[in-house]
Amino acid sequence: MIFKNKSKGFIGAIGDDLPSLIPIFIGLIIFFSVFLSTYNVYKDKTNLYSLEQEAVTISLTLKEEPIISNYNIFQHQCNLVNTNKKWTAFVTDLDLNSDNQKSINTNHIEDSIVTFEDEDGDDKNIFICNNLYKEIILDSENNFFQTQNKKIVYLFPITLQENTFAKVKKLYIIVWE
Repeated sequence: MIFKNKSKGFIGAIGDDLPSLIPIFIGLIIFFSVFLSTYNVYKDKTNLYSLEQEAVTISLTLKEEPIISNYNIFQHQCNLVNTNKKWTAFVTDLDLNSDNQKSINTNHIEDSIVTFEDEDGDDKNIFICNNLYKEIILDSENNFFQTQNKKIVYLFPITLQENTFAKVKKLYIIVWE
C-alpha cells in the first residue's frame, strides 16, 4: 500500500498568513477611522471659520458709512454685500441708560426693529437687510433663533440720523448656513 504524503495544515498561500493578516486589517480599519474622524473635525472647524470670515466681511461692508442718514443709504450698503452665505442684518434701538437695556425679543423680532415712515407717511421703512431671508427672520411661528443651524450673530453700535439729530442704535448681523 502506497501512502501519499499529504501536507497537513496547508490551506494555501494566504491561508497560512491569515493569522498575521488579521491584526494588519484591524490596524488599517483603526487608522482610517481616526483619519476620517480628524478630517470631519477639520472640515467642521473650517466651515465655522469660513462663516466667521463672511460675517466679518459683511460687517465691514455695512459699517463702511459712519452715519446712516436715511433708509436709502442703509439699503444701498445692504446691496453692496456680495456673499454666497445666507445672511441678514437689522437695526434695533439702543437705550443709553444701562438700567433700561433689554435683550431682543426673538419671538416677535419685528417689534424690536427700527422703522421710519417716509416723508409722505405712505410707506414704513423697516431697517432690515436682505429681503430674501426677511420673512424667515420675522416669522414668529418659525422662530429662527431656536433652530439648530450654525449661526454667527454680531452686534455693533451704529449711528442713525433721525430728523435733525443722530441716535445710537444696534446693528445685528446674522450669518448662517
